[in-house]
Amino acid sequence: MASIKYSIDTKGIEKALKKELEKVARQEQLIAEVEAQPDIGGVRMLDKAGEEALRIILEHYDGNNELSVTGSATAFPAYMRLSVGATLDKLKASGLLGYCGLYIGGDWRAYLTPNALTYFEDKERYLERNCPMFQKLPSNAKALLDEILAAEDAAQLLCDKFEVCTEKEDSALRAIIRDLTGNGYIRIQWADNVPYIVEINNSARTYVEQEAEHERRCTLGATTYNIGNISGSNVVLGNAVNSTLSIDASIQRIQDEIAEKGGDDKEVLLELLEEAKEIIENLNASRQVPKNKGFWNRLTSHLEKHGWFYGEIVGFLGAAVIALLSQ
Repeated sequence: MASIKYSIDTKGIEKALKKELEKVARQEQLIAEVEAQPDIGGVRMLDKAGEEALRIILEHYDGNNELSVTGSATAFPAYMRLSVGATLDKLKASGLLGYCGLYIGGDWRAYLTPNALTYFEDKERYLERNCPMFQKLPSNAKALLDEILAAEDAAQLLCDKFEVCTEKEDSALRAIIRDLTGNGYIRIQWADNVPYIVEINNSARTYVEQEAEHERRCTLGATTYNIGNISGSNVVLGNAVNSTLSIDASIQRIQDEIAEKGGDDKEVLLELLEEAKEIIENLNASRQVPKNKGFWNRLTSHLEKHGWFYGEIVGFLGAAVIALLSQ
């Protein structure tokens, strides 16, 4: 009886296994990135690139009951076109797409979730509740908002502008509109790639009042500290003089901010925060301000990328010194 020989392609198996493991690793990394973002209304907050992608997808949605959207890779900015699949996967992991697929040639199909339709409104409510602040518009966006508020038919106003736009002007106009929608001032429903319904939110109608109140608070409630020569500018830290120092509460608040905003630098920022806490403990024990040039250099190295953290730590230390002086 002739023997049967089997040939096993071990290299092919290893290659396929490696590919699957890499796929699993990318998926786990994606999930970790998404879960690090704040939860808003049952979905995860997107970064700027994710929000731009979602706006583009929503612009292509025609209102059908199936919530399906189709398009081509050219609908996205050039920097996204080589990673459209990854962008769609991130939106899916964030709870904004139910199904998404990328086909040969760059065409894509996605099914929105109901959360996707209200994402920007949900984000606006989240920020108002958790991070109350006024977002000042660039001058060109403010000028367009004024035109929209004054127009009898805002949708027709925008359609007329698109009709006479050059290709370059068209891109610029869409970018300005994204500013207005992203900040929650207006909401647009699109048809044939132009607006056919423009909803104006109350935040748009009260923009001038918000701006005036913001300026008033900045004038009355802020204390400006000149700390070294930081490109000749000041760092506004808030009214530390009138605050009561609570180390534990401040530490917890800054830790929460690091978890939300720290990105890849979370561990380094937490170490700097712990070092700042030790400096304050030594300050309270010795009643002297210690010199620590190394700490200061490490802190200022994060100024450009994490200016919010720099301001928090300087305010934290400044409040401790002020509290000590008042004793």
